[in-house]
Amino acid sequence: MGRPVPHGPGVPVPIPPGVLQSVSSESDRDSPSGNGSDVYQPEDINDVPEMFTQGEINDLTNSLNHNDL
Repeated sequence: MGRPVPHGPGVPVPIPPGVLQSVSSESDRDSPSGNGSDVYQPEDINDVPEMFTQGEINDLTNSLNHNDL
């Protein structure tokens, strides 16, 4: 959701249309068939979890902590 925008005499509050003409999602536009009925199948199915060393976990944690907004 966006931030509130100040309105005044030069910038009136917009009035939405009474009826929405068309609704489509991005997934409908991206789907080759256009009907969205395709079932997602991952390309690489790996049932074995990836193991990380404590050093790799520490590096990731430090990296994430330094990138806080």
